[in-house]
Amino acid sequence: MDRFHETSRRERCPVCGHAGWCIVSNDGGTAICRRVESDKPAQGGGWVHVIKRVKTPAGRVPVPTRKKARAFDAERAHAGFRAEFENGGMMAQCSEDLWLSADAIRRMNVGFSAFYNAWTFPMRDGDGNVVGIRLREVMGSRKWSVPGSSDGLFYDPSLEIGKTESHGLKSRELVVCEGPTDCIAAYEIGLPCVGRSSCMTGAAHLRALCKRLRVQCVTIVTDNDTSKTRLAYSSCGAPMRARSRPGQDGAEKLARDLGLNYRLVTPPVKDLRDWVYAGERAVTHDGFVRVAETMPWRLAK
Repeated sequence: MDRFHETSRRERCPVCGHAGWCIVSNDGGTAICRRVESDKPAQGGGWVHVIKRVKTPAGRVPVPTRKKARAFDAERAHAGFRAEFENGGMMAQCSEDLWLSADAIRRMNVGFSAFYNAWTFPMRDGDGNVVGIRLREVMGSRKWSVPGSSDGLFYDPSLEIGKTESHGLKSRELVVCEGPTDCIAAYEIGLPCVGRSSCMTGAAHLRALCKRLRVQCVTIVTDNDTSKTRLAYSSCGAPMRARSRPGQDGAEKLARDLGLNYRLVTPPVKDLRDWVYAGERAVTHDGFVRVAETMPWRLAK
């Protein structure tokens, strides 16, 4: 009995010309079409059609070749999303939806996708190349990435850091936060900032970026997470319950991976964006520096 495989967009049914639902034998000689009738009904549904007979060596069954899937071109996708954003005049809606200023949004090169109904944020490697696209639902809170994206960092590709101490920040100090909107909020108050896609990712790209910008120290802004219970083990191997705060734990791990002098700043509200837009309690550049100065510098071990 011939072996069969399903039709697809690359290999359509030779009888009806459609993709999917119909099947074709591996030697291409027989098709079972579920749309066009013949005088030979198939057991599993559809009708048998003899296309051609291909003689093959005994014991060998030709396997259909499949084209290699094209790799996701993040740079090209980003350019398309940027064009949608600009041509559609989406800045006012984006600023209102995200509670962020237009000037700060421009620095992040935010785009728009009508297909996903989402704002798009480019994820970059340490050299500034776009390696993935993060999506945030318009007028919603759902966050996900375009299929094929690689994890990266959120930052202004023209980002520069101070070579000398100024405005309360130390020489060559970089502020690291979590997420694209927090990073945009940091630009709003004049901080040299880069955002990670989560509290436990981005260390390799950030090391490369710090090396390129010759960063000497980092201030890591953590989300104000609630304490959670997790399973841990004592020194003797016995299971035990331990309390953890993902944002702070992730920041400590990042500091160890970077090997730079660091300090931690935790906003009094959920995250940095909420802190910048907290009404009467909103933080300014000088206010952020004053809070940061109360935090001790540590040497990553």
